[in-house]
Amino acid sequence: MSATLLVFWLAVMGLLYYFMCYKPQHNQDEATNNDENYPELGSYVLTIEGLEGQVVSIQGDDVLIEVSRYGTRFVIKKKSILPPGSIQYKLYFR
Repeated sequence: MSATLLVFWLAVMGLLYYFMCYKPQHNQDEATNNDENYPELGSYVLTIEGLEGQVVSIQGDDVLIEVSRYGTRFVIKKKSILPPGSIQYKLYFR
């Protein structure tokens, strides 16, 4: 009986480890991989400076965005674009 109880508790501890440690880290890694493809051409972005615009071209770490209908364009770094899941992004584009 004690061997069965030991196996049962080991299985319970293994499940707790999976759901408390492994699974959240896996979800976070998956979300990070999805953010690497952002921004895409034609998508609307919000920068940390508050500029909103449409992505015109991407070259390496530089992104060219058009911010007005008159054709005003800025070259910014990918790091300065807010990810779609951030609170500021959600508040701006609600």
